[in-house]
Amino acid sequence: MRTRNLLNIEKIATKIRRRTNDEGAQNYIDRISDWHRTAMKQCDTSSHFGHPISNRRIIDLWFNSEFFHSATEKRAELQTIHEAIGEEPSLFQLYTAIAKCSSFINMLYVVVHKLEREHEYVYTPNHHFKPSA
Repeated sequence: MRTRNLLNIEKIATKIRRRTNDEGAQNYIDRISDWHRTAMKQCDTSSHFGHPISNRRIIDLWFNSEFFHSATEKRAELQTIHEAIGEEPSLFQLYTAIAKCSSFINMLYVVVHKLEREHEYVYTPNHHFKPSA
């Protein structure tokens, strides 16, 4: 299930990649997007309690039922998760998910921090990144 309210780093990376001519930069942007996608699918904390929920879902539920919105159906789903694994593990997974995923957002920022119409350059580490196998 995709969510509309999350910062969608994959979409941003795709748009930047399309405008990039350098193969090494394209591969680095792809790698960031892949790492982020993998991190969002992980469910380390909740799976230890026998009730796996992806990081993407846990972020969506917390943000849309507790922090920014009061989506009743999401609040009910989050409550069901808390009954299954406890509120503390759910909150811990939220914190670790944010920490993991924000590192990839930071990596993408470093690549595009000076990107403007007049300055269409992306910055990658001094390494030629090959496509992931």
